Amino acid sequence: MMWLGIPQLFMVPVVLRLSAKVDTRYLLAFGCLVFAASCFMNIHMTADSAYSQMVWSNVVRAISMPFIMQPVSGVATANIPPAQAGSASGLFNVMRNLGGAVGISMVGLILTVREHFHSNIITEHLSLLEPATQERIAALTQRFVSLGSGSELAQMRALAAIDGIMRRESNIMAFSDCFYAMGVAFLVGFLFCFLLKKVEPGSGAPGAH
Repeated sequence: MMWLGIPQLFMVPVVLRLSAKVDTRYLLAFGCLVFAASCFMNIHMTADSAYSQMVWSNVVRAISMPFIMQPVSGVATANIPPAQAGSASGLFNVMRNLGGAVGISMVGLILTVREHFHSNIITEHLSLLEPATQERIAALTQRFVSLGSGSELAQMRALAAIDGIMRRESNIMAFSDCFYAMGVAFLVGFLFCFLLKKVEPGSGAPGAH
């Protein structure tokens, strides 16, 4: 989380300064493009992925977020009369929270569906008739026997270990698929940025942020 927070402290002033000079659509498009790139950096995760593999993707993601949060607020509240700024701000916050809830639900659905998909694919290739599977079970069984388990218990523990590995790998691949889906979603958002109405730099309803 540190690598998501610290870069934003430096990027927010930059974005605020740019928003007074650059078309808001370009800032928003840049943020979507960079966020998509950060998601694609995480689509090849393995069981060995850890802190060092996550740092740079989080840094890139943190750089992109101010380019999305501030400009999208400006686009949503541009040309709003000051008398309606309060209502516009309230509606914008409601839609942002609703969109976040829907997005989280969709990611959870993708995670579940893809985990089942990868689990089924892996299971198809884990036949007990496969020599590789038999060798792995035999090696694990011997390992558990050496730790003091009886032969039957050792074999049961070996099968449980194989099942755990299968579930671990299917979950990791499902998370990678979620990052891929989010990356594609932000690429679509990048394209839609240019369909937005042009907003003059620095415009936006006062108090609507």
